[in-house]
Amino acid sequence: AVNNETGAKSGISAIVTATLVMLVLLFLTVIFEKLPLAVLAAIVISGVLGLLDYTEAMHLFKVHKFDFVVWCISCLGTMFLGVEIG
Repeated sequence: AVNNETGAKSGISAIVTATLVMLVLLFLTVIFEKLPLAVLAAIVISGVLGLLDYTEAMHLFKVHKFDFVVWCISCLGTMFLGVEIG
């Protein structure tokens, strides 16, 4: 999600991002475990919202309604049922 939002193109950006995430989880876990679950959920939701392609959804709504319905069902299924089932 971070690489997608920043427009990174190379594989080195994935390595840098993974290293930073690893360091944050390694050293800041104590801070994160004291946060309420609602705060952690808000962090995850804000990251996921950046991955949704709203312009494509609006284009599908204007051009082909059935494809828009399929997009909505798959998006909601993935959010509420999980990646494997949805």
